[in-house]
Amino acid sequence: MNAILFAGRSTAMLLACVLMAVASGTARAESTRLPQEATAPRGQTSHAATSDATSTTPRRALVLAPHIAELMYAAGAGQYIVATIDRSDFPSQALAIPRVGDGISVSAEASFSARPDIILDWRPSGASSTLKPLADRLDIPIVYVAPRSLDDIPKQVERLGRLFGTEHHANARAQALQQHIDSLRSQYGQRRPLSVFIQIGDPPLFTIGSDPVLNDALKACGGNNIFAGLATEAAQVSRESVLLKQPDVVITPQTDTQRLQALRTRWAGLGLGAARDGKVYAINADQLFRPGPRLIDATQRLCTLLDAAR
Repeated sequence: MNAILFAGRSTAMLLACVLMAVASGTARAESTRLPQEATAPRGQTSHAATSDATSTTPRRALVLAPHIAELMYAAGAGQYIVATIDRSDFPSQALAIPRVGDGISVSAEASFSARPDIILDWRPSGASSTLKPLADRLDIPIVYVAPRSLDDIPKQVERLGRLFGTEHHANARAQALQQHIDSLRSQYGQRRPLSVFIQIGDPPLFTIGSDPVLNDALKACGGNNIFAGLATEAAQVSRESVLLKQPDVVITPQTDTQRLQALRTRWAGLGLGAARDGKVYAINADQLFRPGPRLIDATQRLCTLLDAAR
């Protein structure tokens, strides 16, 4: 049976994007936690530096993850991106940036032809791993940008502003993002808790597990991920395990109306109460699964949907 298409993409491609966004594995759903070096210290580069300090302010960034491109634009530094990957499509200005690969594999020739003076990736084993030997020889730093909570998103905007010398713009944007996060937590965080199943694809059926960013978004809305206790950040699960847990709400990136209704009907037929009650909701995949500024907007929608389900 062919995989259900989500938002115009195959489940495999969507899963690959999700795994990139939530720091999981590859398109085959290798879903391990981020290596320690990707998250602490925040400023670590391929040269094991202890800060993001560079000899000169970078002006030619090779960006190897869509959420980093979005964070760069939020920091007022989007004009310094000289090359990126296929999935970097927001904001619209990003569509004009030259491409070097799909985010899982990249062309070294295209990457270095762009003459970057800094490489931004989401983890050491990401696409930059193939570029690292030559980057080290050319003294091009690799900096990892991987938010691990909602609060990390404005912090990373500020960080990129400092790195690229756009602090005034970045700090103002970060402050607005933080205020939005604080407002959501204040308004929704203490409301009656709801259990939530986040469905990525089916078949096979994948979900979000211990991913800290999405679980933080749920918590801000008074929601609890039924699979948050999994050891991995994204995982394949069985329909039986979902039915056993009987979540109050199902969240899916399936925004096609016909397919969303088919999904509701399928779960209702299997005995899922949330589906019978019409509590299967869609949120745009790129907004929900990319840990950038739009995730905060997706959290706003998530909070609104959970509140409607109460």
